[in-house]
Amino acid sequence: PPTAQAAQELCAHLDCVSVERIEEELSKLLAAPAPAAYLDEKILKVIIPELSAPALQAAKPVVDACPAGIEDLPVRWAALLMSLGEDGTRKALKRLRCSNACIEQTAVLVREASTAPGQAPAAHDTVIRIRKLLGRYDLHTVQRLAALGAAMEPEQAADFAAQAELAAQLDADGVCCRVSQLAVNGRDLMAAGIPAGPALRRVLEALLDGVIRAEYPNEKTALLAAAQKMIAS
Repeated sequence: PPTAQAAQELCAHLDCVSVERIEEELSKLLAAPAPAAYLDEKILKVIIPELSAPALQAAKPVVDACPAGIEDLPVRWAALLMSLGEDGTRKALKRLRCSNACIEQTAVLVREASTAPGQAPAAHDTVIRIRKLLGRYDLHTVQRLAALGAAMEPEQAADFAAQAELAAQLDADGVCCRVSQLAVNGRDLMAAGIPAGPALRRVLEALLDGVIRAEYPNEKTALLAAAQKMIAS
């Protein structure tokens, strides 16, 4: 199998290959179906010494449950390195000379998965959380986060699948999730008497939060009225 071949090659050449080759082989291994059986503790102790043996054993079933393939490799990396936290993950992947894109995508997944609710939130709270995530990241990242959550908490896999579907629907519908999608912009607020500067940005972010929480509609008149109240308070 590709996974066994990759593991054997990594073992045989660990002492003489370049760091780039190690990263390449380990990435191929992680991208293959069910790689956990070939994640050898002795090898990984050399490659990623900060990853403890108990953390590796805990990560293995999570890694196997993540989607396979190079395209979703950051999900597998995040599952493997979750115990290191965001900073530790960045350092480990940087040392392996992974691409900047892979490092950033993996670190985002580790950070967000680490701060995710411990139990399934109420439906309304789920919509708010997904909209806020779509405000920070692209759809693919949000779907990757859902896939990682399902792998980490298989008993809630259906909930995470529903979150991925919700994210896709919100994105397709163009639902307001970002400041740029608000029905008002900075010029509108300045025309209404709100001065330029940091306060302007804070008002826009507060308006976005109110729209996401359904406190008022994403309509220009309603947003200008809400902005005036914020400034007056």
